Amino acid sequence: MVSGRFVIAFCVFVGAYMYYSPPGDVDRTLKSWQSQIKLPVVRFHRVAVGVNAGVDLIVSATELLESLGLTPSQTRTDHLHLDSLQELEEAVAYYMEKGAAGERYMGDGALFQRIVGVAKNLPDKKFMIGGNAALMGERMAAMGVQVLLGGPMGPQAMKLLSSSIQVPRDCIRAQDEVHLILEFGRGETWGDVEAGVATRFIFSNDVSNARMEPLEAFFGQLEQFGPDLVVLSGLHLLEKEKESFRQTRLERIVHVLRNIPEGVAVHLELASMVDMGFLKKIATEVFPVVHSIGLNEQELAFLCKSVDGPLHAEVLDGGQPEIPAVNDILFWLLHTYGHSEDNPTSRFSRIHFHSLTFHVTAALPAFWGNLPSATAAGSMVAPQQACGEDEAITPADTDLKIPLAFPLSVRHPPLRRRIVQYDSYHPVTSWNREKVEFALSPVLVCKKPIRTVGLGDAISATGLLYSQFKGTQ
Repeated sequence: MVSGRFVIAFCVFVGAYMYYSPPGDVDRTLKSWQSQIKLPVVRFHRVAVGVNAGVDLIVSATELLESLGLTPSQTRTDHLHLDSLQELEEAVAYYMEKGAAGERYMGDGALFQRIVGVAKNLPDKKFMIGGNAALMGERMAAMGVQVLLGGPMGPQAMKLLSSSIQVPRDCIRAQDEVHLILEFGRGETWGDVEAGVATRFIFSNDVSNARMEPLEAFFGQLEQFGPDLVVLSGLHLLEKEKESFRQTRLERIVHVLRNIPEGVAVHLELASMVDMGFLKKIATEVFPVVHSIGLNEQELAFLCKSVDGPLHAEVLDGGQPEIPAVNDILFWLLHTYGHSEDNPTSRFSRIHFHSLTFHVTAALPAFWGNLPSATAAGSMVAPQQACGEDEAITPADTDLKIPLAFPLSVRHPPLRRRIVQYDSYHPVTSWNREKVEFALSPVLVCKKPIRTVGLGDAISATGLLYSQFKGTQ
């Protein structure tokens, strides 16, 4: 229990947060990353990634909404499913105003195809490979790793996919699954709604991914491919399915993951969800059979709320994640679900948290090493992706928005009293709490991002490949 006196003191401290970007700090942070990031001694070489993939149709949110004749009403609310243009309008306004990313399923297939038709006629549309699994696979393949991708791959998706990535024959489809990506830039307005940050809203009528149809084909190839890392994503797409179907899918996933050979790491990439009961099931049933998870601030806050964890309201106080609250939640999750003497069968031992302004990796050092480099590498790829990965990061294009000073905990007195002052010569802060090792790195925030979708996937993929997995203890 946190005392009332401490809550007041903490609130005063948080209120004193100062975000800054002095001249030279951005350049020094970048150079420090480049000199301090080291590859692990033992690396991943063969990665199996599944199971959501498709084609992303990326458009300007305001252009599409205006082309559909939609203007924001006073009702701004999230919806588990989108079944009408009105619900689309309300959900987009909700996420745009919050400055958060969202992803939802549209149940009306005819309506979705009509919207896709409008989107295809917009002048600035872009087609890209999409889906968490495919995007993580693309990043890993670009880093020289052999990749097996399990996901529903239509003709256009296969053309967009890197030729070096292997796809099981049973995953090939006659038609593409299309996801609509509505991007809005920082300060962009739609009616009386203004976007506080650059982000995106995703929706689809994707049946193959929503039912995880490629799961059997993907799992069936694991033994032959022989991966040293398995990455699973797409569980959020099961939200729309009936409880009985979801449970059957979870039981199948847990069975296969539990029987993956020792020494093979398993990572679960989370995504935006609204069903608290289903997310709690994932935490209870799936976390113990994976070694690692990746998630952002919205997903962390909702996960923490779903499992009755601490500080889920405080973590996003003021719209941006608070560093000490994030650290406490990561510790609590590993302490509650992770490998320990009281829970020896659990493999769960690593969390990679990423947000717009900072990243934190928390891990059990008996299972994972090279945390500072892995965290910094993930942070460094964020502006490369957002600003355009074909160009070098330049200080003029980015801002550093790490607080001037911050504590490392809300609830743990020794770390609450440890106030870190940001040092651009040593941008990664490392510490231990009991048996958990932490590494925190700032992010250089792209001033004019040209890409918002897939950043979290690239960050998680990079962080994994710079991590050293030590195997099952």
